[in-house]
Amino acid sequence: MHAESETHPEEVAHLAAASAKDCPNGWCETPIQGRAPCENSSGERATLHVHDTSKGRRTMKRLIVLVAVAAVVASASTTAGAAPRPVAATLDGTATFVVGWCCGSIERLDGRGVVAGIGAVTFTGSYLHAVNPFLTFVEGEGFTHPYGVERQLNLTLTAANGDTVVIAGSTTWSEADPAPPLTWAVVSSTGRFAGGSGSGTYDVGIEGSAVTITLAGSLRA
Repeated sequence: MHAESETHPEEVAHLAAASAKDCPNGWCETPIQGRAPCENSSGERATLHVHDTSKGRRTMKRLIVLVAVAAVVASASTTAGAAPRPVAATLDGTATFVVGWCCGSIERLDGRGVVAGIGAVTFTGSYLHAVNPFLTFVEGEGFTHPYGVERQLNLTLTAANGDTVVIAGSTTWSEADPAPPLTWAVVSSTGRFAGGSGSGTYDVGIEGSAVTITLAGSLRA
C-alpha cells in the first residue's frame, strides 16, 4: 500500500496524465459521490473525484417527462386553435327495420356519400322516431293528447383511411308545438379528427328501405 503524500503542482499534471491512462473513464465510478484513489501501472497514486451517475440519470428522466408534456400541450393547442370547417351533406343509403312498438320504431342506417368538410365517407348508425304517450298520462283518463315526440340519431362517418367522426342527437318536444330543429353533436372521433368538436342540424327521410340524411353545421378538428 502507498501512503498519500503532499503533491507539488508540477507533479499534479504528471499524476493526472498517468491516471487518465489507467483510468480511461476519467473517474473511478462508485455508487456514491466522494473521492477515491486510483493507482497507475507505475504504482503512483492519485486521488480522484468520484462521479455520481445517478444525478445525471434523474436529470435525463425529468427532461424526457418535460418533452412528453410539451408535446401533449402542443397537440391540444393545435386542436383548440383549429378553425371550424363547414359541414354539409346529403347522404343516401338503406334503412333496415330493427324493432317497432305501438308508437315508434328504430331503423339501422347504412350508406356512403361525400360530406363537405370531411370528404368521402361510409356511414352506419341508427334512427329512432316515435311519439311518447306516457308523457301525458292522466290518472283516471289515460293517455291524452298532446303526446310527446322523440327523434334520435346516432351516426358514424368513416373516411377512406379509416378515420371516424361519431355524431349523435336526441330531440323531444310536444306535438302541440312546432317541431324544433333536430340537432347533432360530435361525441367521439379518431385519426385526423381526434379530439375534434362540432355540432349542427340534421334531417332524416325514410321511404320504404331508402333513407336520405341531410347534415349541416361545423366541425373543429
